Amino acid sequence: MSLITVPTVCPRCSDRKEFVLELESFERWKGGELIQRAFPNLSPEDRERLKTGICPDCWDNIFENVE
Repeated sequence: MSLITVPTVCPRCSDRKEFVLELESFERWKGGELIQRAFPNLSPEDRERLKTGICPDCWDNIFENVE
């Protein structure tokens, strides 16, 4: 099993986080597979972070008044 390290940087606060992922799953996701299927073991917050870079704290701040 090959692994890939994917760095992320939150575009709002510059918080950094690295994900160590299976290369095959990463390639499937980049090829169009839904992120939930490619990475079922990642939390929804981590999947969002991987897609957009936005950290959970900034996500909460952005949408705190949205109902």
